[in-house]
Amino acid sequence: MSLFGVKSIASLVNKRKGYVPPELIATFLSLNIKEVTKDDRKSEKGRIFAKRARLKRERCNKTANKYKKQLNKLEADLKELDAVETISTKLKTATETMKHVFQCYFSVLMRVSNVALFEPVLEGFSKFAHLLGVEYFEDIVCAMENLVDNEKLRLLDKLYCIHTVFVILSGEGQLINIDPSRLYRTVYRLLNQLPFENRPEVRQKQTSAVARVLDIMINERRKQLPLFRVAAFVKRLLSVATIMDDLSALCLLALVRSFFIAHSKLVQLVGDEESLTGDSGGVFRADIDDPDVSNALATSVRLELKMLGKRRHHLLSLFAQSILHSAQSGGPLKLHPELTSV
Repeated sequence: MSLFGVKSIASLVNKRKGYVPPELIATFLSLNIKEVTKDDRKSEKGRIFAKRARLKRERCNKTANKYKKQLNKLEADLKELDAVETISTKLKTATETMKHVFQCYFSVLMRVSNVALFEPVLEGFSKFAHLLGVEYFEDIVCAMENLVDNEKLRLLDKLYCIHTVFVILSGEGQLINIDPSRLYRTVYRLLNQLPFENRPEVRQKQTSAVARVLDIMINERRKQLPLFRVAAFVKRLLSVATIMDDLSALCLLALVRSFFIAHSKLVQLVGDEESLTGDSGGVFRADIDDPDVSNALATSVRLELKMLGKRRHHLLSLFAQSILHSAQSGGPLKLHPELTSV
């Protein structure tokens, strides 16, 4: 999609005050923009041109060798800038394109109450969150937090909201004054809804979204999380996986395995009963939708893994056995490197 196309759609959305088909806004998802820039190289190039002109004026005062050496250096600098200019132009176009996309997204969020229109917008925010400018951070985080509490919003859209927030918090938005604990509780609660989606294509998207969200919430922020919170997510994910189809369960197991690798102390969850370290009377509270007080370290996940290990799906069984044996990187249960990423 071209910059002209994005401008045209954004203009139409603004003119109609957001009342457009969701499919129109969903076309933004086809954009393959990975990077934007705010750098301006014109001043640098102008400085080199001015320096070269001054050097030529002062030629009579310099020796031939010194003049040639300085001129060659300036010419080399110009060639380097010219080589970068094509990339720079593309980045500027991408920046301008995303500017109109985000303006369109904000326009929909602020003006329209049609939940169906939120779907492509929230998916777009989730996909392009890493391209957001700092000036948008506080507004978008506030908007996403409010939307998560909207009962009319789909499970998938809530996951997009949370993913957007954590992408921001993992980048330049680290200094934003926000306590993410509430979002951890929200995701923990939403996990129980995964098995009740009857449409395979939607269930697949939900599972994939969960994997992306929890990867950034738990693996990328592993130094900021207490072990008992991670253990609670492991327990719930495996419990949910036991009643899901093979492919969805496989995705969740791959995610759990990555937790075991990032948090080595989780090995106690697959150990014997003596290795458990519960702090609230040794009772795991599966009925509590708060991972911090569920006391997950007082339980084991061996039963869930054994159930999943008996499935007929070969890869699912392999992953279950791998986790059951502490996700070892060697030995007979070692997984092929191509299988170890979520």
